Formats: sequence, structure tokens, C-alpha cells
Amino acid sequence: METYILKKTRREFLKNSKNLLITGAIASTLSGFIKCGITEPEQGSYYVITEKCTGCGDCITICRRNAIKLVDNKAKIDKIKCTNCGDCQRICTEKAIAH
Repeated sequence: METYILKKTRREFLKNSKNLLITGAIASTLSGFIKCGITEPEQGSYYVITEKCTGCGDCITICRRNAIKLVDNKAKIDKIKCTNCGDCQRICTEKAIAH
């Protein structure tokens, strides 16, 4: 059984509480497109282009919110912690962070 939830904002999602039967990491996103535990980047949020990321860690060092970590030697941005300041994108010499 597949479940699809399509909401644009957390506020919209929370208004429709009958959709709130999700757990773990999925519950922490509360926005975007959720299909069987796979989330797409929210429009307007920063994300890593993994093909370009070299795993240098510059973005991790500059992030004030500790929203970036290395997973399999590639940067991964925690969309909950990220404030969309753009520091990571500005420091990335490989242009591996997009908005």
C-alpha cells in the first residue's frame, strides 16, 4: 500500500491532521512530497548535488546551525535545522549546493 501526501507548507499539513499517521524522519519533515518514506527537496530549500560534492567539508565548517553532515562522503543538509542563510552555497567551490 502506498501513501501519498502532497502539501506545500507545514501549516497546511498540520491543519489537515487526519493525514498525520507518519513516524520518524518522515514526521520531522512535515512538508514536501512524501511517498513511502522518500522526500523530495522543498521548493526554496538548499540541497546538495551529490555528483558535484567532493566531501571537502567546507560547508559543514561554515554552517552556523550544524545542519550539514557527511553521509557516504557527500554533504547532506538537514532541512529542519537549515535556516536557508546560503552560507554553504557561497563557500562551496564545486557549486555542489543549489537552491
